[in-house]
Amino acid sequence: MVVFSAERNGECRAQVPCLAKLVIETNNSNILAKVVDFDENRDIAEEMRVLRIPAIVVYDKFWREVGRFVEKPQHSGTLEEELWDIVGKAPNSMQ
Repeated sequence: MVVFSAERNGECRAQVPCLAKLVIETNNSNILAKVVDFDENRDIAEEMRVLRIPAIVVYDKFWREVGRFVEKPQHSGTLEEELWDIVGKAPNSMQ
């Protein structure tokens, strides 16, 4: 997953540490997360159609986007539930 964040953003300061904790607790070497500074990498953000932060773009093992989380959970109550929803809807290529 690619995480777009910025220190100046309150939601980023709240969500990114929770995401890091979640990835660590999962203890799965197949799950990789890269945090990208939104302010310093606007060109990459634009290329990936990221307009608001925090934004988490989830990919399968073939680098096909399977879902994204932008700002706050849209379908679930927590970041963890939202990410599990994204992963759960992905085809078998996530494994």
